Amino acid sequence: FTIDLKHEIALYIWKKMDEQELTHIKQFCTPTSSPSAECATAFRNSLPLCGDPVKKEDIFVAIKTCKKFHKDRIPVVKTWEWQAAHYEYYVFLGERYGYGLQAGGYNYITGGGGMVFSREAARRLMNSKCRCYSNDAPDDMVLGMCFSSLGIAVTHSPLFHQARPMDYAKDYLAHQIPVSFHKHWNIDPIAVYFKWLAQEEEK
Repeated sequence: FTIDLKHEIALYIWKKMDEQELTHIKQFCTPTSSPSAECATAFRNSLPLCGDPVKKEDIFVAIKTCKKFHKDRIPVVKTWEWQAAHYEYYVFLGERYGYGLQAGGYNYITGGGGMVFSREAARRLMNSKCRCYSNDAPDDMVLGMCFSSLGIAVTHSPLFHQARPMDYAKDYLAHQIPVSFHKHWNIDPIAVYFKWLAQEEEK
């Protein structure tokens, strides 16, 4: 189970190689770290243009929360829900656990940072016989099983974050436009929204 590969590799090297420090190479750049003339690599901090944007009316947003956090999280979601033409809230009574890939498993969706489904993927899923086997089954794992059985590849996006902004290196976030962050623990989630996720016209 991997959340932040870069951090986990660095931690592994630190522990297994007698606390060997990693060497910073200034030529590996982020937009804010060095002038571009010194950089061997750099990142764009804007999203690529992939054709005309999808119309707001063609997007359905499903907002899943759980009983434990419902009162804390719904006010945060309401900071942006007005931008969605179609949305629905779902309350999950319990907590969710993941499953690893070590024993010849399959890709699955870790839902902490959010999920996006194409219309065709949703249509094929609804038309299939794949169903949740119990009310307390891990939803992300079941979705992974269903998509795997349908031959639909699950694509990971590094813009959906499973931790808080403060849990990542500043330079790691500097080269991207995040889509979401997970966990509301010891942070002001509304402040996080306006700093990292809000569009310019909202600020």
